[in-house]
Amino acid sequence: MDAVNWVASASGGQSRRIRIINMSFAGYVDPTSPDYQATLDMFCAPFNDANKAGVAIFAAAGNYGSSYRGYLPASCPSVMAVTAVDSTSNRPASFSSWLPDSATAADKATVMAAPGTAINSTISFSVDLSGYRELSGTSSATPHVAGVAATCIKSGTCAAGITGSQVYAALQAAASERRTLAGRPAFGFTGDPASTINGKYMGNMIWAKF
Repeated sequence: MDAVNWVASASGGQSRRIRIINMSFAGYVDPTSPDYQATLDMFCAPFNDANKAGVAIFAAAGNYGSSYRGYLPASCPSVMAVTAVDSTSNRPASFSSWLPDSATAADKATVMAAPGTAINSTISFSVDLSGYRELSGTSSATPHVAGVAATCIKSGTCAAGITGSQVYAALQAAASERRTLAGRPAFGFTGDPASTINGKYMGNMIWAKF
């Protein structure tokens, strides 16, 4: 949390024009717990401040194959959760966590999907002498979305002075636009907003439009 607070501070991350956070970690609080809302409010406060300061925050939804409700920071309202899609089957990755389709429109505005299986990634030489390995997980999907956000900022579409939530809105708008293009009525994978599967909402597939 200290790192997030630093990014949001005028003398820290904002003086260095940091506008994106990419995260891959999770803690869990039972959503049925009487302390859930208070815990959510306390934990999410630094992310809310960073979002208002213009920082777009992306977090892996999780690899639990279940709803990510209660998993933090993905459940924070000011954070964009990222689910994983299997590019070989055009379906959500079997391990990917998801949002219930009964979720509110506000909650659905903070989830997107991206490729998350067999992603070629750098790795410690102590693990693989090549320095590369194919990895799978929502942690592999999240950087795709963060990267598109960076191109949105670089292009000027996501201009200086807007909030993180406004960056999310730009990404969602681009993804929705692509879904209207000829030949992509369902956006390319089962479980997207055009073809919800088994009550699991995976979000729009990110589109590198910018």
